[in-house]
Amino acid sequence: MLTLCSLYAAQPIQPLFEKEFFLSRFEAVMFTTVIMLPLGFAPVFYGYILETFSTKRFLRNAVLLLGLLELLFAWSNEYVLLMSIRALQGLLIPAILTSLMSYIGFMAPKERVQQSMGYYIGATILGGFFRALTLWYHQ
Repeated sequence: MLTLCSLYAAQPIQPLFEKEFFLSRFEAVMFTTVIMLPLGFAPVFYGYILETFSTKRFLRNAVLLLGLLELLFAWSNEYVLLMSIRALQGLLIPAILTSLMSYIGFMAPKERVQQSMGYYIGATILGGFFRALTLWYHQ
């Protein structure tokens, strides 16, 4: 939930960013864009890393760092710093998602890997649903 909420949190409050920081619509949309860009290429990179490092430790550290970045984001008040934090979050989110898939593959009994992956996918869809609810609620 932390991962998906971090990914989509800025979308419903983009108008607030526009007003608060005197941004153009494009600059406000960059809060979402900068975090989404690494999702396309970073999982390949993390796949190689996970071949040599402990998946559980990698996942735990990535979630901890993402949580710390969320707190730092909440306490920051400069556009450039906020964008930098979002970019770092964008690098951590694919690390978490890739680690979760690897961890499920390693930890689930062979006969239950598909079911476990189904739960994981269901949880990500549920996260998207909560995102849609927050967008609806803030309009």
